[in-house]
Amino acid sequence: YKEMKSLETIADMKITPRPKDSQEVIELIELFSYKDNFITKQSYCKVRICARGDKTLTNISIYSPVAGHVGVRIFAAICLKFPITKQGDFSTAFLSGRSDAWIYYELPSGHKLRESMNGKRCNYVWRTKCTIYGLGNAEHSWYSTFEEYLREFGFVTLFSESCLFIHRNSKDQIDMILLLYVDDILYSGEHDIVAEFEKELKNRFKMKSTSEIESYIQSKYIFIES
Repeated sequence: YKEMKSLETIADMKITPRPKDSQEVIELIELFSYKDNFITKQSYCKVRICARGDKTLTNISIYSPVAGHVGVRIFAAICLKFPITKQGDFSTAFLSGRSDAWIYYELPSGHKLRESMNGKRCNYVWRTKCTIYGLGNAEHSWYSTFEEYLREFGFVTLFSESCLFIHRNSKDQIDMILLLYVDDILYSGEHDIVAEFEKELKNRFKMKSTSEIESYIQSKYIFIES
């Protein structure tokens, strides 16, 4: 139910009559997995409603860049000069990606309209421009959305690392740096710019953050005060 409400609110899913047969309606599937909460350090069971991209007629995989170990090392070297370093996790990142055209999805199992049909094909579907998990271009749509937001805030990417973003102050000095790996970020900077960034970021996206960083991209980190 919680995942369904997230799709209806964040992805702006609207119930609409089933379109004509020429319009593709994408099937959905529920996936269950265990995930570690990097704040509480506890594992929990998570359900995610995903699109059956493998069954779509026009599913084209468009990959997006992700941070590599070189980018992590650059970030680790630069963040040493800043007083604050934090980690952030977007809980519904891909739901922020958007398509230019309308996309139609079958209602998920458990939806009251679908259940009322008693196994028959439902006459109603979801309509949105959101590219949800499972579609071939979902990850790229999210990256493009987040990159555009960072550029509006004043970040620029390094030429050699497209997932490493730097921000400069009015004196052309680097005052913040951010590393992106799919929907997990590391960011470090001066107190004022980090506070401003977090305030605006959390108004735009659903994100949790912590300053207790233990692992990132399957690597463990230990911060020692000198």
